[in-house]
Amino acid sequence: MADDAEIEQREKQEKAEGSLVGFLDRIDGEAEAAKRSVSKNWTENLRLSRGDGQWKSSRPPLFLMNIIGNQVERKVAQVSESKPTFSVVSRLGHLANMAKVLDKTCRAKLEDEEFPLLAERLGRFGMHMGCGFVSTVWDVDGAEGLGDIALLAPDPRSVFIDPAVTEAAKVSRQARYIRLDHVVSLDELRERYPGRGTFAKPDERYSRYSDLGTKGKLGVISAAFNLLPRVFRPQEPTVAGPVARTVLREYWIRDADRTTWPGGRHVIRAGDVILKDEANPYWDGQFPIDMIDWRMDLDGPWGVDDIQDLKKLNEALNRLGDAVMRNALFNSQAWVIADHDALDPEAWKKVTSEGGLIVKKRPTREFRRDPPPALPAYLFQLLQAIPGMADLLTGNAEVPRGRSARSSIEAVVDGLQTAGSALARIIARRFESLVARVGAKLISRVLQCYTDDRLLQYYDPSGELVSYLFERQKLLVDDRGEYTPVEDIPLLYKRFRFLVQPYSSMAMTKMQRAQVGIGLWQASGGRGYPFRRVLEMADIGDAERLMEEARKEQESGVVPMPAPPTKR
Repeated sequence: MADDAEIEQREKQEKAEGSLVGFLDRIDGEAEAAKRSVSKNWTENLRLSRGDGQWKSSRPPLFLMNIIGNQVERKVAQVSESKPTFSVVSRLGHLANMAKVLDKTCRAKLEDEEFPLLAERLGRFGMHMGCGFVSTVWDVDGAEGLGDIALLAPDPRSVFIDPAVTEAAKVSRQARYIRLDHVVSLDELRERYPGRGTFAKPDERYSRYSDLGTKGKLGVISAAFNLLPRVFRPQEPTVAGPVARTVLREYWIRDADRTTWPGGRHVIRAGDVILKDEANPYWDGQFPIDMIDWRMDLDGPWGVDDIQDLKKLNEALNRLGDAVMRNALFNSQAWVIADHDALDPEAWKKVTSEGGLIVKKRPTREFRRDPPPALPAYLFQLLQAIPGMADLLTGNAEVPRGRSARSSIEAVVDGLQTAGSALARIIARRFESLVARVGAKLISRVLQCYTDDRLLQYYDPSGELVSYLFERQKLLVDDRGEYTPVEDIPLLYKRFRFLVQPYSSMAMTKMQRAQVGIGLWQASGGRGYPFRRVLEMADIGDAERLMEEARKEQESGVVPMPAPPTKR
């Protein structure tokens, strides 16, 4: 009887697993079909940015300039050059101390995750593919086995979302499912999922490489490159590689059955083998994925890239530059025109044509070379104008330099209004919205997963390294000294907000705000506008501490503080 019950239980489990695999296959079909149209230009965009495929003729070019790659570097640097300024604040008045603990912890975590590099990665994905993703997850192997929060920027080519999503900012709320693909070695998979992992099989697309044979050269088509961006080429003969690999498909599903899966469902599969099927492990009940659209597309969340707008400009610049260069080289040659019998054969051998062209004409026959007219000036003006057109499209226009400084506050305000690029500011604001959403998840992860005390470090705005001891107990005690009840801790994240200062992710904005503050302070003679506010706008350190240090230096006479200008 026990054997029969065990067999029946196994059959029921296999049937449920087969039903789940079929459901996941339908998710794959819908998501991949919806993504196919939006991702059709991604491979070309990456090639163009690297400088490949920019010359369409069979002959080699004499002029080739990759303005696309240059535009990518400049715009990514512009929108990711500064860490955004943020604050964790409480929604209730008696949780200010808890908010301070969360604020320092979030700063340390963003520092530990090298957030500027993650921002640069997002910018590059946005330029080439129109979108980017950030995954805020708990890494059980992080912090030397203690576990830690991880911020990841998965490649958009490995992310598939519900086609019903209309806005990138609402993907966590609108999507019924999200799929992420991860290429891993079979050994790693079996170590991570003992038992079920033994049934996983290697995927030949990621475990073999192409053998070109004819030139004795090997072209590796491995798992790591299949999604970034190389693909398996079945027309080429392949041989087994040294590492067996497969692809894990991770699903976050908002199931209609809210009683069984109230916060959603988390499934991981390798082929037809289900490795994990669990409820959403995070307290906030949201998918741990946040999305940014580089330029908003009203037809969907995937956004619009910048490369396709630059493609024709780059092609026109190279064709025009090649024509001008070829014409200039041709007409810079010296011509020697002489009768065929003007010299004897031995003398002709001593005449070199290096750097010029020798034409032998028959006696009594006319051969004349009329120099062509000079190239029109508009061609050179057009060569100079095309990079400016690219700047106009991407918003990379430089702030005019070399103007004489104006001391009046009107000049400072005028400079604030006119400097910088509106296009870059739009993207910066969208990026800051993403940071705010990631920060909200970061607050939830800290409350849920940081159950032990740990030492954290971060740099303050002045560049000083601050060591900070995270104490779990202080995170649960409010300003009145009362402990948060155990049953309320999972909902505690709702009582805090992660606020990002608008446009603070652009260093140019901080400088302009500081200039405005200095102008107001000078215009009021130091009496109508506090200098502390100037320091806060500059974001170079704690304003109160800097003011105290300056006061001590002034009292000691070491460094006298400059007095504000008097009003005339």
